[in-house]
Amino acid sequence: MTPNKKEQQAKAEKAIKMLEAALPLGKWQFMVESEIYGQIGMIKHLFKDYDGALAAFQKSSQRNYFAKAMQASIYFQKKDFAAMQRSFEDAVKHGNKESLMWAAYAWCLLQNKKDEEALKVISRGVEQNPSDEKLKKALTALQNDKRLKMSPWEPMWWQLGLEAPPMQQPQFVGGGRRRGFR
Repeated sequence: MTPNKKEQQAKAEKAIKMLEAALPLGKWQFMVESEIYGQIGMIKHLFKDYDGALAAFQKSSQRNYFAKAMQASIYFQKKDFAAMQRSFEDAVKHGNKESLMWAAYAWCLLQNKKDEEALKVISRGVEQNPSDEKLKKALTALQNDKRLKMSPWEPMWWQLGLEAPPMQQPQFVGGGRRRGFR
């Protein structure tokens, strides 16, 4: 993506128009329409059009767990915690093998000072994914009253918009006199 915000917005609008052009295919193919709305919602969420994203997520499939997690993150930011929990429950129901869903759900609960519920969510995640080391470490951290670190799930974690990615330091290439080969 270009650093220019206007160009980014134009590209996002173009992508949404392309997706909307495919909506008539939903009449002939099962679940196409709801998946397209899920993609539209994700694009709008990434460009911080939260009201447009929520409208699209309402029409999306319940099985699109990442769309449901993004919807839950919007509800979290709007402080509608009951709707957030419903959306995250849908996300972990259909994306139960995706550890980010469990971790993001627990993170949001921890931010609301619901430590016991967060521990239960991570425990459910470990039950569903007994070989997932990231979830096991998160469970251990919560059991020891430590902070839940989301760094194992980066960069997907940042797409939910719950935390901003760290600012990257500019890379300076050595200074001074350049020497060439002779």
